[in-house]
Amino acid sequence: MARQTVEYPLSTTIRARGRITLPKKARDGLSLAEGDALLLAVGKASLEIVPAEIVTRDQLWLLARSVRDRIDAAEEDLRAGRAVVVATASALSRAMWDAAGDSV
Repeated sequence: MARQTVEYPLSTTIRARGRITLPKKARDGLSLAEGDALLLAVGKASLEIVPAEIVTRDQLWLLARSVRDRIDAAEEDLRAGRAVVVATASALSRAMWDAAGDSV
């Protein structure tokens, strides 16, 4: 089996104390700026660098397992077509009452 050749469009060099400079094209492409946090994943023969997304205190509720489970279920409902598009608050109210049926 022939070995695949990978072309790398960007490169950098390790400098003193292990410092590297990310090429401007990479920084601009990911909207990175000085002081942004990055995450590093070390593989057997690779290093992956990805921007760390900072979660603010008011976004912490998103990390709760129960919330994630409900969001995942809602996204699955959307993918499966189990959703109703409404244009007004009163239409939303009617759709919710219709969906509740006998359970209210």
